Amino acid sequence: MSSKLPIVLLMLAFSAPVAVATQDTPGDQERNSKTMDKDRDLPPGAIMRIGSAWLQSGRAVRDLAVMLKGGTILSAGEDGVLRRWDLATRRVGVVFKISAVSHDKTRELHQIAVSPDGKRVVTTSWGLPALFSLNLEGDLNLLGSSGAIPTMVTYLADGKAVALGGRGGEVILLDAATGKTLARLHGHASQVTALASSPDADRFASGDDDGVVRIWGVEAQKELLKIETGSSPVAGVQFLQDGARLIATSMDGPPHIWDLESGQKVRSFENQVGHIYGLELSPSGEIVVAGTSSGNLVIWAVEDGKIVRAFKAHSGVVNAVKFLPDGKGLVSAGNEGAIRLWDPKTGQRTDPPEAHGSVRDLAWSPDGQTIAVVEEERSVRILDANTGRPIRSLAWEEDDSINPDIVDVEAIAISPDGKELAAISWFGEVRRWNLLTGEWKGDLDRIPYGQFHDLAYLPVGGELLYWSSANHLRRWSLDGEAKEPLWTVTWGRGEEEMWMCGRGIHQGGPRALSISPDGSVALTAAGEGAIRLCDTSTGRKIWKSTVHADLCRSVAFAPDGRYFASAGGWSKELNGSEPEIRIFETATGREATRIVGHGSAITAIEYSPTGSLLASASWDGTVRLWDPERGELLATLEGHLGDVNVVAFAPDGQRLASGGSDGTILIWNPWEQGVRQPENRPPLPKPTPEDLNRAWEHLDEGDAAASRKAIYTLANAPEETLLYITPRLQAREVADLERIRDLVAMLDDDEFEVRERTAQELIAIGDATHPVLRALLEAADSELTAEARMRIKEILGATTFPVRRYPSEALRRSRCVEVLERIGTEEAIDLLREMAGNPATAYEGKAARAGLLRLESREGEK
Repeated sequence: MSSKLPIVLLMLAFSAPVAVATQDTPGDQERNSKTMDKDRDLPPGAIMRIGSAWLQSGRAVRDLAVMLKGGTILSAGEDGVLRRWDLATRRVGVVFKISAVSHDKTRELHQIAVSPDGKRVVTTSWGLPALFSLNLEGDLNLLGSSGAIPTMVTYLADGKAVALGGRGGEVILLDAATGKTLARLHGHASQVTALASSPDADRFASGDDDGVVRIWGVEAQKELLKIETGSSPVAGVQFLQDGARLIATSMDGPPHIWDLESGQKVRSFENQVGHIYGLELSPSGEIVVAGTSSGNLVIWAVEDGKIVRAFKAHSGVVNAVKFLPDGKGLVSAGNEGAIRLWDPKTGQRTDPPEAHGSVRDLAWSPDGQTIAVVEEERSVRILDANTGRPIRSLAWEEDDSINPDIVDVEAIAISPDGKELAAISWFGEVRRWNLLTGEWKGDLDRIPYGQFHDLAYLPVGGELLYWSSANHLRRWSLDGEAKEPLWTVTWGRGEEEMWMCGRGIHQGGPRALSISPDGSVALTAAGEGAIRLCDTSTGRKIWKSTVHADLCRSVAFAPDGRYFASAGGWSKELNGSEPEIRIFETATGREATRIVGHGSAITAIEYSPTGSLLASASWDGTVRLWDPERGELLATLEGHLGDVNVVAFAPDGQRLASGGSDGTILIWNPWEQGVRQPENRPPLPKPTPEDLNRAWEHLDEGDAAASRKAIYTLANAPEETLLYITPRLQAREVADLERIRDLVAMLDDDEFEVRERTAQELIAIGDATHPVLRALLEAADSELTAEARMRIKEILGATTFPVRRYPSEALRRSRCVEVLERIGTEEAIDLLREMAGNPATAYEGKAARAGLLRLESREGEK
């Protein structure tokens, strides 16, 4: 697409000033106007806010600006939002959203600059070839564009002009009031990475990706001086107060001072740790500060170039740092989305202590009394779920990490008995604690490849599974004596691409592992939208399918194990992959429901304990509640300032916790948002006899969506359905052993069709075939062919593993179990008991026994 087209569209949109705030939805307006305080202003449906969203921007903050009097900070972020933070009142509001002028919600804001009088701000988007000018009420106009994507912007010191640098290396001077182009300056051969005005506004400096700094004359409109700083990109330029010297630094630093008359280097500063991002001179001109890739702020004395102070400011890259006007405070912004205030003399934080990092993961204890939380730090916090108060922190000691700078915990899991918590770090280290006392219980080994991990306890047996971005799955026994995993499965890079969502894109990492309710199957997500099912006892791969056009970020089994869900996609406008949730029937691997509606990538999904709700979290800042059976949106929960990374239902199903990049956890009552309990939802119309006939026929189809509708139709008419299906579900006779032996012999028939038909008949007979088949496999003198052995193994696995090749009648009977469980009357339960006790009904027998257990559990809860 031509780069001119977006400009034309934007010019049409801005033929008159636009009050961007009016572009928000009502929920946006309400959320944006709130004070981000944990003790008040709870959004509708929320019971409690834990932590504070104060100075938490959501996704990565790209640039900062401080207003003239120092009481207001502006931040531009990866989420495309320009925010205004009032330091006195601790209020935050949205000034501008790139989504108000572009349908693409993923475009980020890159640079901001405030006019010297503090009345206007200009900002650039990383994806749009336009420069936006607005006041703090959000009144907006299009100031101008270079025709290429602008990368840097600054006001000249007198406020009359704006300097703009682009990806193509062109530098443009624009009239600050009218947007008229004053000059187009050429000289840079690569992207402009730094801009600064001289104190008298007669010159300005620009740096580029090739390490070159150029000094331009405003009146002469030409290059005055060229400075070679090195081979790496210029990270920052600043004129000293006398205007005769310039501090410039390349990304690999350190900074140097250059004389602008001779073009000679006059002083070099002490070296620092990590690449430099940004450079800021204090108002007094005595010190200069820069952020680094290692998360540090480094302060140098201008007089001698010595490092005065260096301290850890953020867990990742520091993207921007600014002095407050009085020079007594610093404000920094990190890639993790946090904005922090500092005393430059001491290196101590001066912002509120309750501010926390982006919430990556959370888990409820089985009794629902505590919540474990992973933040953008090195520890796991244990909180009281009723008050939000901290109970303890489980620290990850730096000395034990392979790389202390990025030890960040990625995911946690709590054991079924509630006594243990396991956590996995960025580098795959697995650590265990006693949840009740905080005592460290030991470590498992590291996953040897990749990042982005998830882990889960098996429902019984004291064992743990964990999963890495390199498609590496391990099962460990936790008896304290195991030195090696029980098994390891690696899908292999040749078969799957690694995860491509880096930490800067999604701070929480994907929730990519789910265990079936009976613990027999692991569901994992891999690169390029693929998901797999794996047998947890052996590591055997059962089934694989690529189900999304983009990354699959979260997977979840339904509580009854009959269905599983996956969430994938990113942006329909950006890459055509619409955010979606797809629900599959476990027995067949066929899609039953597709859900769409989120405005950006879905980061997490989870079923409620009864399976009646499916919750999803998204980069669009919302939590949504869906009916997983009908695919309907039931409620939208808004309250986080930025991305929502994780959702988790409490064990009682009456509370829902969500964690966001704003550093807060919201506890919701999902039923307060007009979501009706399943028993109170409008019933489906009663089926006619013709409807029952059609439903019965649909039960044996491979179309999972059609069969699911048939199940609802039958369950909606209990009396009629029981009369209809009972004679059709009468127990079959136990298969004759001689007939089984005859069929096994036919597995070596010369005709393929005979062999295939025979295998299907053996599968249909069920468990009665197993003793004969196992004896044949184990016999030392067996003369079975390789194909016969393979088929026998498949038959033996057919009643154990999901996504199998059901004979149509067995598939229908198995689905009837769900119908009877939904009906739940004494007559239905009697029929389930009959099916569960018949050894000839292998498929539905196992399902019927599980259904009876669930019905007993529900009765006990009453």
